Amino acid sequence: MVFLSKLKLPWYAKKFLQHVPLAVMTALVAQSVLTDGERWLSPDEDLEWIALFPTLAVALLTRSLLITVVAGISVMALLALAA
Repeated sequence: MVFLSKLKLPWYAKKFLQHVPLAVMTALVAQSVLTDGERWLSPDEDLEWIALFPTLAVALLTRSLLITVVAGISVMALLALAA
């Protein structure tokens, strides 16, 4: 990003590149939460799958990484205690 910030990019390249972090983060979350190596997990097998939805709601409402991380950890802790 430091290298690209010094270049004069056309508007369409800047528009494309602004979506890269979201795409990478979505791929990482999907792989980590929804799969276990080679197979898909179901909600009854994994607490992380269930915790994804309240955490995603907090992320969309607040747009704050810190609040989202705290919410995700809290939800996982509550689910672990309840299980």
